[in-house]
Amino acid sequence: MLAATAFLTPMKDIFQFLEDTTMVKITHAMGVGDFSAVRSIFLLGVFGGLACGIVGASLMTLLAYWPAAIEVLLAPGSAQAQLENPGCDLLPSATEVGDANADVAANAGQASCLIQQRADTGKAVIEPRDSPFSPAQWQCISQYGASVDADLPGFSRHLEQRRFGGTGKARLDGSVILGAGFGTTATRSLAAFARQLGLDVHHCKQGKREEIPEFWMRLMNITSMVDPKGLDGCLSTLDVVNFSEAFDQGNDLLLDTPMAEHFLDFYAVSPQSKVILTNRNAVDWVKARLQWDETMVAPLHSPCGMKLAPMSPEMAVRLYEAHNRLVRCIVPPEKLTEINVFDGSTLDVPALSDFLGKGRPEFPPLFPRVSDQRWGDEAKKDFAICITGQIRRLELKTKVERLIRPLMESNFRVVVALVLDPRATASYIHRGAGELFDDFVVVDGNFSSLQQAAEMFPSGITLLGDAFIPHDYPVDARYVEDLYSQLPEMGFGYASHRAQSHMRQWEALERCGQLLISPVSHANYTLRLRDDSAVLEPFVPRLDLLDESGLYAPACGSFGGVNDKFALMVGRGTAQHYFALSLDMVRHRFDEIHQLMVSSVPRRCNPEHALKIMLDLNQTKIKTLEPDDVPIVPSKNLRRDGKTYRCIYTLNDDYNACIPDRSRVHITDVEGGFSVRKTGSQRARPDFLCDGTELGF
Repeated sequence: MLAATAFLTPMKDIFQFLEDTTMVKITHAMGVGDFSAVRSIFLLGVFGGLACGIVGASLMTLLAYWPAAIEVLLAPGSAQAQLENPGCDLLPSATEVGDANADVAANAGQASCLIQQRADTGKAVIEPRDSPFSPAQWQCISQYGASVDADLPGFSRHLEQRRFGGTGKARLDGSVILGAGFGTTATRSLAAFARQLGLDVHHCKQGKREEIPEFWMRLMNITSMVDPKGLDGCLSTLDVVNFSEAFDQGNDLLLDTPMAEHFLDFYAVSPQSKVILTNRNAVDWVKARLQWDETMVAPLHSPCGMKLAPMSPEMAVRLYEAHNRLVRCIVPPEKLTEINVFDGSTLDVPALSDFLGKGRPEFPPLFPRVSDQRWGDEAKKDFAICITGQIRRLELKTKVERLIRPLMESNFRVVVALVLDPRATASYIHRGAGELFDDFVVVDGNFSSLQQAAEMFPSGITLLGDAFIPHDYPVDARYVEDLYSQLPEMGFGYASHRAQSHMRQWEALERCGQLLISPVSHANYTLRLRDDSAVLEPFVPRLDLLDESGLYAPACGSFGGVNDKFALMVGRGTAQHYFALSLDMVRHRFDEIHQLMVSSVPRRCNPEHALKIMLDLNQTKIKTLEPDDVPIVPSKNLRRDGKTYRCIYTLNDDYNACIPDRSRVHITDVEGGFSVRKTGSQRARPDFLCDGTELGF
């Protein structure tokens, strides 16, 4: 073979040179419009090739009857080698070489040497066994097998022996969407997004081990563990798995390990399904995957315990890319969408929502940004923050600089959920834009979309954003009347508008609970803030003041009930209970709430008192924190002469009591703060205390 290569390679180079020269001549002739020259060159090529073929065939025929020439061509040096090594069976004669080649020609694909086997594997199309796939799809599988064979010789033979889908029966409705991307490609972000849209999602890493259905645990074990009977034993086990079970558990979307590792099995039993391929740069994926867990399996179909870590990074990259090529090849383009949130491109969220069957929303949510850090009971404590209200009132600067960053620096894993009404025309009772205070006017904030707000958050956190359009559930008329009785001078319309705002607030709280359960199954610590809440100084809750579980509210700003503008929940179950409580009770147990509200002495009808009654009825104990331990208060933006300042409300005793003395001193003495009074006010205390630093919008 070496001798033949030494002879043929120069010949190949010579003919390649002639071909290139001819191509240059043809290109030049066509470029100058000399078509007669082009015709001459083509004719020369056709008849010259025919003549060369005749000469070559004649020459080979003569050589076939010339034994000495055959000896030189097929087994150069064999005669001398036999003389020097008599009786060595490893040195074939020219006759033996000729006979072997004749056998190969007569039995194509049955060559005995390893090199020939691998060459045949790369060329052959795998023959289906009980095939659920079309010939074109089998061609895709064959190409995949050939790609993997380059690193794992014989892999395509194992594919050839598989019964894809196991014992499962094909489903033709295609109602369940398949995730074809490996883990660590934003599958958790996609899962959070799909749940946000109302889909039921299976994801490997979300849920306690004991809560994972038996089918998935069994398949995970087959995927990650080496079978005692070796690879053949593992593949035989997979062939009797009923992959249809995955589609009978009420899920709309199946994601993460072991979906990619058994994609052909799942696709075989649901060939009409739409498919989402989550993807990222292959080199980056290998690094991130190993950082996540060094015990993860290789990016391979039916890996049967083969691990990623022992592989070279280059080999892992090739396997990863081969899988993605397989998915793109086998799934029809109209049934496939691909997501890469790592390459800096803008994700078309409305199009993704439409692909998931939820249409194109007028106000799209954020595509979640789920941190690569582990969740659950491992490593860090998780701290969730839910911010509710209106996008146009959103204050973010102090929340990010004085709350989120300090939490991250204190080794908390932070998740933020924004539940904000995106509408410019949304009318809430406390919006206040346009109200005059002295020569200042109240203005909205500088955000008009969730996407714009998302740019303010640091990397390393989990971020969810919901464009919250409230259902505006009917408000019990008795609650409107109760509010009117407290401020009759404001009119009944004001009371009705105020009641609707409260209902929206309670609905937003329920939405917080729905969002936060997806990435974290509720955090160790959960904080509820309003859109306009300002953090007056760097704040990390003092854990020494907190019990292992419980609900905490500021001791101030209670208005005869419980401060409803801030809540700190400790314990995973506490947050779920708090977020679901208000809307559920006001819609289904208002008779009890109303009776206790109107019978109170003194009579108070406000959301703070309603919240206290709800918590009391549910036997939920409230623990309070002093203002010094909770430096968070509502704020407004006041503008004068084109300059905007952040101001906190001080006129009301309840609000004023929530400002820590040290924060008040810092604003006035360090930040150059100033006071603002409402136009025409005769009260001794000013309405607002403002930071002296301009906000820049």
